[in-house]
Amino acid sequence: MVVEPVVIVVVVEILAIPVVVMVDSCCGTVIGVLVMVVGDSGIGMDGFGIRSG
Repeated sequence: MVVEPVVIVVVVEILAIPVVVMVDSCCGTVIGVLVMVVGDSGIGMDGFGIRSG
């Protein structure tokens, strides 16, 4: 049961990547703010770091 929330977070991160790219093509500033918020909360930091290299 402890693993389930982690899996959900990972899936949400993967699904959010295309949305992030779409938003970035429309407004780069919004992306910057979202990345800052995500990094500040500590959630998805590893996911974005791995995907961005």
